[in-house]
Amino acid sequence: MNEHQLPTSCIKHLAVSELSSVSARIRSSDNLTGNCFEMPYVPYCQPLCGILKNMQYRFLIVFLTIIISRETFSQIDSNRIARNVIFIEAAGVGGYGSINYERVMYCENYLMFTIRCGISTYHIVDYTNKLNPDIIIPFTLNGFYGQDHKIELGVGETYSNIVHTDLTNFKPKRVSNFNTIFSIGYCYQKNKGGILFRCAYTPIIEFNKYLRHWAGISFGYSF
Repeated sequence: MNEHQLPTSCIKHLAVSELSSVSARIRSSDNLTGNCFEMPYVPYCQPLCGILKNMQYRFLIVFLTIIISRETFSQIDSNRIARNVIFIEAAGVGGYGSINYERVMYCENYLMFTIRCGISTYHIVDYTNKLNPDIIIPFTLNGFYGQDHKIELGVGETYSNIVHTDLTNFKPKRVSNFNTIFSIGYCYQKNKGGILFRCAYTPIIEFNKYLRHWAGISFGYSF
């Protein structure tokens, strides 16, 4: 080997050694083509639950504020408005059905806002055959747009107090939860009062975690 070939051979040897070292480091770095480039699993349930919990408290504050606030009506004589509504809803925000009272808080031209509270149940007697009804109380804020035929949008909470089995002593035990509820649908209701009809899509976020698709139909009377 002459003296001109010696530097070239050394350079090649160093380059091959360096490439081998880099390749070894890549193979030992926890498989870059596998786990390192996989998107990490980040559970989104926790931040969502936190948001819904904050919404729950804020909604309760707004609801109580409206209850104690002075009822306001503008541009329409309050004597001409049927402010009280009683209706029965099949399925809907109360689960399998509910009896409801609704109060018109604001009405101006085509726009109307109401608050609603109802009561429902699943079982009247528990598994020991004793009178021990489940308690379900939906309460919502609702907005309507239209005259006799209206579009309805609503949001609220359903408080549920359900009888379960206590696994420690096998006796009935009540468990309370809040469920976020929404509604969007059609409403036939005259501002002056009379028979009303509603049908709505009412999705429920059970325990503020699981989305459940639901719907309801209502019949009632406003006065």
